[in-house]
Amino acid sequence: MKIIGIANNRVDIDDNKIGEMVKYLMYREKNKITYDEFKNMIEPIEDIKIYRFCDKLHEVASIILNIPVFDIENAKGRILENYDYKVIKGMRQKGNVKYDFTNPQLSSMTIERFLRRLHFSMLNVHSDVWIKALFSNINTPTAIITDVRTRDQKLKIVENGGIFLSIGRGINHEIMDGEFIVDDFEICGEDDDFILSALEMALIRSYMISHLR
Repeated sequence: MKIIGIANNRVDIDDNKIGEMVKYLMYREKNKITYDEFKNMIEPIEDIKIYRFCDKLHEVASIILNIPVFDIENAKGRILENYDYKVIKGMRQKGNVKYDFTNPQLSSMTIERFLRRLHFSMLNVHSDVWIKALFSNINTPTAIITDVRTRDQKLKIVENGGIFLSIGRGINHEIMDGEFIVDDFEICGEDDDFILSALEMALIRSYMISHLR
């Protein structure tokens, strides 16, 4: 199994876009295809899949609140009282039931804040709960993880034989084992060709080093 993590430190380039580009580069290893052709493909690629550490967090929140994952991921400041939501309180509860919460802090809470609370609450169960949730869900030969943020996430990827690409880096950045830098100067704005070229060079470097070990 190949695991490629993406630690995107730039706010001007979307994580999902970087993930799709890496997916294309991996797919292109065995298939002669242009990036435009890849973007227009209808049939899904079964052996290469994009994952995120936040996926399980969003799924759990969706179950608790009875709000579709799509709405949770596109909330952008909306508060819970704007949704026909419910909180699971037991097996007897059935159907779409709207609860009037006695705690006004919950009904007036934004979805983003709810996600933060849920995230940190679950860390009390296990410090690696979201990392374990993601890795137990990987079921493809090649996995691309697009939201690598913490050192523990990076270490877990490397422990499982993967590498991660750092898109841009801050001052005094300490390079870790398994990390391959895509420097800012290699990316010119949001031009797809420049980004693809920079990502490809980083993947080539990782391939060469892994074969030298």
